[in-house]
Amino acid sequence: VRDYNAEAMLALRGTVAGSGLGHAAISHSLADIYHEQDAIMLGYTFRNLGMLIAAVMTAVLVLSAGVVFTILICVCVLSCCAHMLGWMMLLGMPLNALSLIPLLLSVGLCIDYSMHIAHAFWVAPGTSEERASIALRSKAVAVTNGAVSTALSQSLLLFGKSLVFTTFFKVMMGMAIVGLFHALLVLPAFLS
Repeated sequence: VRDYNAEAMLALRGTVAGSGLGHAAISHSLADIYHEQDAIMLGYTFRNLGMLIAAVMTAVLVLSAGVVFTILICVCVLSCCAHMLGWMMLLGMPLNALSLIPLLLSVGLCIDYSMHIAHAFWVAPGTSEERASIALRSKAVAVTNGAVSTALSQSLLLFGKSLVFTTFFKVMMGMAIVGLFHALLVLPAFLS
């Protein structure tokens, strides 16, 4: 059936469960394994992103011993996550097992770019505006080089014929753009 998808699978299972036949009736399709993934992917994604963010924030808190610093980075990470999901929607990429893995990796790389700028701000002397300026002058080139080198290393995946390669490429390109946007524009504006 053409219109059989995750929602139809769950509705059919509900109908069978409500039929009163108990375990004597089941619904099954060869496509159910794929629809099962689609049915649980959103909750699975948010749970994994939540655990990832909690782990990163714990590490930032332990290493920096600064609550304000940790909250600032947490806001930046949440914004990066929202922008990465928006990037995937912009490119028409479905949320599935292929896109989830590079999405989770991209959060770690996005936070890396922002952490360099935030740390340079944290240790710089002066007013907030001066510290933001010093942080950008001291780390912007290094952060940009890191993002560009990551993007270049992923560019070969664009020429692959596999959906795995092209999906990874698209998400990692988004990570470079979103990560730089947050590290070089959003975070310094927020800090100053």
